[in-house]
Amino acid sequence: LKGLMPQARFKNLIFKNRGSHTLPLTVTYGLEVPGYADVTSKRIYFQPYVFGKGAQDVFVSETRSSPLLFNYPYSTEDDITIQLPDGFELEEGSAPQPIGIPGFGEYTARVKATKSGKVFYERKFRQDLHSLPVKAYDAVKEIFYQLNVRDQHALGFKRVETE
Repeated sequence: LKGLMPQARFKNLIFKNRGSHTLPLTVTYGLEVPGYADVTSKRIYFQPYVFGKGAQDVFVSETRSSPLLFNYPYSTEDDITIQLPDGFELEEGSAPQPIGIPGFGEYTARVKATKSGKVFYERKFRQDLHSLPVKAYDAVKEIFYQLNVRDQHALGFKRVETE
């Protein structure tokens, strides 16, 4: 994240299962990123999936001449809790559309907001691929493009008028 957002500040970094070969690695931390959101006088817009902010497409070449090789199948689960500034509430609570492709994997994202000003964003991604022939390149390129589009999804928050 520091490479994508040099202004990011991390707090309370905790690693669980770092030395395990069988348990998933879990990293928990607080994150502050000054200037991360687009702010107007009445609204805030930002991408809840901070790991995808500004990410480029994985496959950019128009053609491919060698097979696609992935080191191993993998999965990631990201649970992100966002504390809104006082006086704001979720305006647009949509989550990106899921992707489920047999033999490839699955992508899901969920958004939930509370009255206390917290927004929970859950993203799960599983990639089952190991290797694919060159003829599959266009399909894989499109799938990864669609994943990137979903990771750029933004949420809107509006200022709550007080009486």
